[in-house]
Parts: sequence; C-alpha cells; structure tokens
Amino acid sequence: MWDMEGPPSTTASSPMSNLATAFDKAQTIAQQADRLGYDTFWMAEHHFQPEGYECLPNILLLDVHLAHLTERIKLGCAFNITPMWHPLRLAEDFATADILTGGRVVFKAFNQQSFSHHGKYYDIPPRVPYRGGTPRALDFMAKHGIKGTIGGGVAVGGAMDSVVVGYRDALVRAGREDVELGEDLSIGFHFYLADTQEKAIREAARYFEEHLKMFGPLRLTRGLNEQQIRDISEPKLAPYAGLPTLEGAVKAGAFLCGPPEQIIESFKKVEDRYPGLERVNVSHPVGTPQKVILEQLEWFAQEVMPAFKGRVGPSVPAD
Repeated sequence: MWDMEGPPSTTASSPMSNLATAFDKAQTIAQQADRLGYDTFWMAEHHFQPEGYECLPNILLLDVHLAHLTERIKLGCAFNITPMWHPLRLAEDFATADILTGGRVVFKAFNQQSFSHHGKYYDIPPRVPYRGGTPRALDFMAKHGIKGTIGGGVAVGGAMDSVVVGYRDALVRAGREDVELGEDLSIGFHFYLADTQEKAIREAARYFEEHLKMFGPLRLTRGLNEQQIRDISEPKLAPYAGLPTLEGAVKAGAFLCGPPEQIIESFKKVEDRYPGLERVNVSHPVGTPQKVILEQLEWFAQEVMPAFKGRVGPSVPAD
C-alpha cells in the first residue's frame, strides 16, 4: 500500500536554483565513487525537465569538468538525446572530451574510424523500428560488437534471464565460440544497505515509489496497465491502484535490500548463473538524497566490493 506524499511527477516544478544543484551532486558522487574504487560513473543527458528528476543537459562538458576533479574513474554517457545534436558535432565533441580527459570518456562508437550518413536530415544509422530485446536487436548488437547493459530499476524482474540467454545465442550466431552466459553484458541493480532486509525495505520504499512515479508514465516499468499508469499521477488513487511495491521488486531480484552479506549472496547467485559476467551496475532510484547515496556507496565499497576483489569494479550511474 502506497503512503507516499508529494506532488505527482506531471505537476512538480522545481526552481532553477534547485535544478542547478544537480551539478554539485554529480560532482560529489563522482568524487566519492572515485575515492572508493568504483570503475565508471555513468550519467544521462536530459532536457526540459523542470520536475527535477533528471537535470543534466550536457554530459560531455560535465565529464571534462569531473575528470579534473577525480583521478581514475571513467566517465560515461548512458545515453545522449541525439535529435538535440548535429551528428558530426556530437562525434567531434566526444572526440574532444576523450582527448581532454586522457581517454576516460567511455563511448566505443566514436573511437572507430568509419562514419556513415544518408540524409535527408541525418538518417544515421538507417531508420529502424524500436528493437528492444528482440532477436533482431541482439543480432544487430552481436554483428557490430555492441556490448549491452540491462538497466537497474527499469529492468524489473531481476537479470532478465531471457535477454541474457538471447544475447549469448546472438554472439554464437555471429561466429563467437565458447561464449558464456553474461559475456559482454553489464547487469544493473538498485540497492539499499541496512542491518536487516526489513529495515532496508522500510527506508528505501519512498525512493522506490518516487522512482516509479517518474518511470511508470514513460512506460518503462513492466506490467503496468493503462489505468495504473494514469493512477500513478493521482495521489488519492495511487495507494489503491495495485502498483508495484518494493517488496515485490526485492522478491524478483531487481532491487537488492539488506545487510552486506545478503547483497554479496545475491551477487554470488548472479555470478553462478552468468559465469561470463564481469561487470554490474549499482545505483539508487531517482530522488534519493545525496547524503543517502554517499553513505550507501561508502558502505557498499567497504563491505560488498571486497568480496569480489580483483574483478572489474562496479559502475555508478547518475542523471
């Protein structure tokens, strides 16, 4: 049962002074992640979102800034809003940022020599229907050497086993041999550490619900019907709409809650299921306070990451 207060995402509007704090928050989290040994800090480009969920319009500019304030962590663009850019300018800006940061910007496509263009008005690559996790999409990725990320929070249902298996099969069809499940993939998880799982669920529930308020209407949460999507934005209706709960997400394996040893056990199960997996992505729902994120990242680095010492470190996304 939802008991969360606050305005629906469709009516929320933050003043510019509050939206601008996203840059300080990104800087603080990146420096914390760098100090604690996280591998990559992922951010996503967004425009015109006054509700305050996602406020970073120029990730490349911010990446260069953050590279000056950190020592080793890589800096990645989770995605760019390509219609906002001229494609050649975007490629040039990535190349510039890559040089200025000493190769710490993560984006494979612009490290390649080839370039395509068709027109009118770009058509790079050819227009294709949304592929999602279909065999067609996975074959395209395997053919062109594109590695995949299965998102945390959005990918409700845990590691999305069918996609992992489908991607392995696509690699085999593309000519790869001896491919293990999880190879060339990163799997994302939301997490919240506490002394007990019950306490973690209780403390993280309001962040989970706020996240759903934002992603549900975008139809990025599986299993919601049209009525539920409408009810998310109605505080009087949401508690009775049968919306997904954090308890359900924890049970499904999409959101890891509990003490460090329980989180480690969850990752060990994922590792056993997907022996080719070398990277996981850990994050918190949108709206989680900076103080909480920093505390959680430090606790995770101190008591979870050492159990996987010598592996590729986890990545940290942000918007």
